Amino acid sequence: MTTKQSPPITKIAVDGIRIAQAIAGAENATPILMLHGWGANIGLLWPLAERLVNMGYRVYVPDMPGFGESDHPPVAWTVHDYVRFVLAYADYHHI
Repeated sequence: MTTKQSPPITKIAVDGIRIAQAIAGAENATPILMLHGWGANIGLLWPLAERLVNMGYRVYVPDMPGFGESDHPPVAWTVHDYVRFVLAYADYHHI
C-alpha cells in the first residue's frame, strides 16, 4: 500500500504577490516547472510531481495567483499577466 504525502508548501512573494509553492527533488537535478490550469491548485499536480521526483527530477509547482493558497492579484489578470508571472517565477528560482 502506498501512502500519499502532502506537498511541502512554502510561501514566497513574486512581483509583489504572495504565492504558495511546492518544490521537491535534488537541487542539482533537471528542473521541471509544473503549472496547473484554471480552478486547480498544487494538490492536483502533486501525485505526478512525486513520480517525477522519484525519477530524478526537481519539480517546482506554484499555486498560480488567485488559486489554491496564493493571494489574488489586485485586479483581474489576463493570460498575458499570467505569462509574465510564470517568467518572473522562473527567474526567481533561476530555472
